[in-house]
Amino acid sequence: MRRVYSVVLSLVCLTALCNVWLYTRVAPTQLARQNNEGGPLGLLPPPPKGAVQPRKTKDIEYKDYLSVCTVFKNEGAYMEEWIRFHIVVGVTRFYLYDDASTDDSRAVLRPFVQSGLVRVHNVQDVHVRDDKEYRMAQTGSFKHCLREYSTETQWMMFIDVDEFLFPSGGGSLPAVLALYEDHPGLVVRGLVFGSTRHVTRPSGLVIENYLLRAEARHPTFAEKEDDVLFQVKSIVNPRLAMPCQGQSHYFCYVSGEAVNERFEIHNTTTKGKAYIDAIRYNHYKAKSYSDYLAKKDKGVVQGKHTGKFLKAGNQWVSLDINDVYDDLIWQHYGEVLRDSFPSAPSPSIIPDASTSSTRVRMWPSKPATIVVLGMHHSATSVLARLIRHMGASGGEMKEFEMAPGG
Repeated sequence: MRRVYSVVLSLVCLTALCNVWLYTRVAPTQLARQNNEGGPLGLLPPPPKGAVQPRKTKDIEYKDYLSVCTVFKNEGAYMEEWIRFHIVVGVTRFYLYDDASTDDSRAVLRPFVQSGLVRVHNVQDVHVRDDKEYRMAQTGSFKHCLREYSTETQWMMFIDVDEFLFPSGGGSLPAVLALYEDHPGLVVRGLVFGSTRHVTRPSGLVIENYLLRAEARHPTFAEKEDDVLFQVKSIVNPRLAMPCQGQSHYFCYVSGEAVNERFEIHNTTTKGKAYIDAIRYNHYKAKSYSDYLAKKDKGVVQGKHTGKFLKAGNQWVSLDINDVYDDLIWQHYGEVLRDSFPSAPSPSIIPDASTSSTRVRMWPSKPATIVVLGMHHSATSVLARLIRHMGASGGEMKEFEMAPGG
């Protein structure tokens, strides 16, 4: 009997020693891991689907302070300027998702990819077909970007290739973002630029060619006098952010709420006000009329075709608003960008802030005769409306037939 008691006592002691060892050596590691994964041993609830567990960012050094994530399609003509501009304002990494481009976008990106500055994914390669969000090219790509690269960058900015984001007072974006590190996201207001009356794509840089925009409170782009509908974009702490379903302008957050530049809460429910005093982006949505037509032909991300809502003539007139001269971006960054981009073509517009005008002849400013050869009458009438809209009102249009091969 004593021998049985001794064996039992030995087993009890051995079990106790094993528990102590597990508690002090194994359990903390396993518990920490499963807390991050939301597993059965976790003391914390599992994070929402698509989110990364929050971590203290100020105690961690990331590879990059500010990166950009975007989806693009056939943007080869403008990609290099867009990248070089955002390098000037402080971006050090670009995560780009190619939505089946057929132009020279990949060739333009090749040197940036080889240097490690840019990482490119095919949109079709990152989609999970049983995930509704992933089936949408833009939100699905954003979700992939947050999952893959959240631990590499302090801030992640989500803008399009036709959007240039910068501090309103000049300088670098990191200097501005340092003020918002206690918040999971910053909502930035955009201003929509028109064609500056260009018919065809002009030579030179976007930021020097397109200098006329809509009023900040223009009814086309504002829901109310003080509330913004869609002209905002987000810069987020990628460990705290996840895409809101079907939304690419706002994000949902594991903890806290995004704010505007005045530290006021700004989210999908309240929306709220957005300002342009400290930080803004220029949205070159229209560019020239030829760019508009090319945009119609290439379609958009999200699986829909632009032809459904970019109707010839009608949508162009609503997009092409040239009410306000604004060369602020050129004043702050024009020369620096030119110096960093020696291969850029010479400009066709010379920004002239002293006279609030552009020294270039584009659409005629007085009545003119415009001759159109070989166009169907309906197409001619659309073009006539566009010409009147773009400053040639009062002119005369003549239509002639052209013989085949003539």
